Amino acid sequence: MKADILTFSGEHSKVNEFWLSFKADCIAHKWDLNLMVYYFRKAMRGTALTWWTSEMEEKVEMLKTIKNLHACFEAQFGITEAEKDAAEDLLDNLV
Repeated sequence: MKADILTFSGEHSKVNEFWLSFKADCIAHKWDLNLMVYYFRKAMRGTALTWWTSEMEEKVEMLKTIKNLHACFEAQFGITEAEKDAAEDLLDNLV
């Protein structure tokens, strides 16, 4: 079973787009955990691939669900609280 999935290189602006697409692929193809991890790893490029190989490959056993994978992914590449606060401050100043 081959899937055409988006790749991800670590850009904050692409986090949500990649994750929503990846999750949709998981559901559409009914991937089990092994296939989910396999295709997630195949999608990683650049800094995202470095993160996966240096931090996550040894932790694959703890990724028992897609929810756990998402939490690790979001912790590494998602928007931080400081970035959220800065964006809200910027919006407040525009109004």
